[in-house]
Amino acid sequence: MRAGITLVIGIALASAGCNDDNSSGTSHDPVVYHIPFDGQFEDVAPNALPGDTLVFEQSPLPLTATVVFSQNQTPLVLTGSKDRPRIVAPNGLPAIRFVSPKNGTRIEHLGFTGGNYTINVSGSGALTINDCKFLSAQIQVLASGENLTVNVSRCEFLRPSSFGIEVQSSTLLHADKISVIGAGDCGVLITGSATGRVANSILYNAANFGIACTAQGQLSNDSGCNDIYGSPFPVLDCTEPANDFHLDPIFCDAAHDVYTIMSISPCAPANSGGCGQIGAYLPACDPPPPPP
Repeated sequence: MRAGITLVIGIALASAGCNDDNSSGTSHDPVVYHIPFDGQFEDVAPNALPGDTLVFEQSPLPLTATVVFSQNQTPLVLTGSKDRPRIVAPNGLPAIRFVSPKNGTRIEHLGFTGGNYTINVSGSGALTINDCKFLSAQIQVLASGENLTVNVSRCEFLRPSSFGIEVQSSTLLHADKISVIGAGDCGVLITGSATGRVANSILYNAANFGIACTAQGQLSNDSGCNDIYGSPFPVLDCTEPANDFHLDPIFCDAAHDVYTIMSISPCAPANSGGCGQIGAYLPACDPPPPPP
């Protein structure tokens, strides 16, 4: 019988036990579920087992409760198209929670709206989030655990009321080519005993700091090539890499929430001083021609 998950109304951070199995092996033939054609997300998720893939063909119905994936359901993949079908979180709650996800668990090509800790991951293991767009949550990715690694790349975090990403405990964060726009507090918070690698990223117009380290949190030595602009202060209690800079990213149309960059942006590969791509997007527009 296939084990299900629990749809919950309250969320509490949990730590994994010493005997957690973080292997990525599967013991069944992988299944590909197409949402909504095979059912809605909340209906399909309890059936997922290691190796399965949930493909979002279009935006599902708004969630009524947090979808929780237990360790014994992973690794699995949640994926959408390049149009990023949007998952709407339940009011004031996370959209998705992973408990000790096994290596190979991925979320990619999806959009998320709202929520408190839109994606919450705890325990141990590893989670990869790639090419996703997050809009208007309190904290958009919250990770807390022992021997937990969270990889985030090519994602846009738009106007979180607190942080785009927060990592706690001994979590290891790899954030590469992300854009955090208009954070209500700090773009990225590294706290507890967590370590964060933040590289090739745009931290724009945060209310306080682009990147903050508190308690014993620290920014790793291989961080750098970040554009931290528009915040009162670039970093808090972190040693900022020497190749970070503080220049207007020159977005295509920030007035209409289009945060791709112009070809003349200092974050474009041709202009970044050897850093390559900075931020979630490659150049997508040219500057307007001068007036005649």
